[in-house]
Amino acid sequence: MSTDYYKILRVNYNAKPYEIKKAYRKLALLYHPDKNPSDKNKYQKIFTEINEAYNVLSKNESRKRYDLIYKTKIIQKKTTISPHLFLEKINNIRKFIYTKGRNKISETALYKALYNLLSDNNLKFLLIKNEKEINEEIIKEVLKCCNFLTTQNMNNITGRLFILANENPKLNNLINDYIKHSNQLIFSNVIAFFIKAKYKITRLFR
Repeated sequence: MSTDYYKILRVNYNAKPYEIKKAYRKLALLYHPDKNPSDKNKYQKIFTEINEAYNVLSKNESRKRYDLIYKTKIIQKKTTISPHLFLEKINNIRKFIYTKGRNKISETALYKALYNLLSDNNLKFLLIKNEKEINEEIIKEVLKCCNFLTTQNMNNITGRLFILANENPKLNNLINDYIKHSNQLIFSNVIAFFIKAKYKITRLFR
């Protein structure tokens, strides 16, 4: 995904939905092929790009995915990245999701971004470089991101982290402690839910 839809619609990254709609209508009218009969092919291409950009940015879920994957520049590149750059990318993801908040990010896009960064090739590269301090920081940052994932996706990502830990007792304990804490939190939330539900039912029949 290399297309900058915000640039195409000539709006800021933080543009409100009504601003995006207004910009789209203005550009669609300006570049409509029927309004430019002198070079219909050229304007048809521009008009198609405008429609594509609006189709993504006008829908809440597709815009979330686009913002996370494209604007934070976390798409996995074909070339292998350095350990420092890898850590920087993870930091960017973590900062982005904690700034946006749980309700304003796409969990699916976050999971795919993390899984792509933890690909077999990237993990192999990090293990060969064997920069232990950076690998530890990467694991810590990814675990923070896991707070925004479902249990299944979190388990998949932590499975990748165990590979990066490379049987290092300290790093394995770090991951295991996180999983244990997450499971305890899930259990506590389930218990709280049933207690609340029981309380409501009890009040209903009083």
